[in-house]
Amino acid sequence: MAASFGMPYDMRECNPYACSMSAAVGDAWVTLFGAGAFDPVATDALFSAVIAAVEGARSPAATVTPSRDRPQFGECEEVIPTTTVQAITGLADAGLNNDAGGRSAASEATLVADNLGCHWMSEDQMAIASSVTWVHDGRWAYERASAAGTFAPVSLAGVGPDDIAALRCDPDIGPSCAIDIALGPDWINVSGPAQALAIALAEAVVAGRG
Repeated sequence: MAASFGMPYDMRECNPYACSMSAAVGDAWVTLFGAGAFDPVATDALFSAVIAAVEGARSPAATVTPSRDRPQFGECEEVIPTTTVQAITGLADAGLNNDAGGRSAASEATLVADNLGCHWMSEDQMAIASSVTWVHDGRWAYERASAAGTFAPVSLAGVGPDDIAALRCDPDIGPSCAIDIALGPDWINVSGPAQALAIALAEAVVAGRG
């Protein structure tokens, strides 16, 4: 759908209420959107810096993708049972909530590659209990993204010697954290409402992969 609307395309627009920017950068499609009182000049400079970072983040020539020894992800209850999400997070009413859509870089990529992911929401607490997303055969993308230096290694039970686990937390936007895992040829991301919970959820996902 995005391609039918002429995306990706080059665009930088700001008004008093929001900024929206898009660019084709090599083999990548980069977008930025923000609502609120944005400084157009500063936002333009930020987007230029993002483009420069993407241009500089190339996969290492020596990268070797491990062969697949596990099936690709299937139904969400196979990825991690809802009861396990509830037990780990303490959110007893957490349930699957996979509503999604839109014409964006992320929507287009996940739809085309069947990387739709799984999301659990606590309706009572109005909080995200956990999200598990993945890129089938996406280890190369993990290694490319990790070149930005924003991933911190983390110890994760069940991760093999040829796999990689890293932690991403941003205290400026709340206590939630995410674990990125290069597991075989795949890139898996597991988020939780706190660092310890994200690690426990990620370990449950890895354990379920066998």
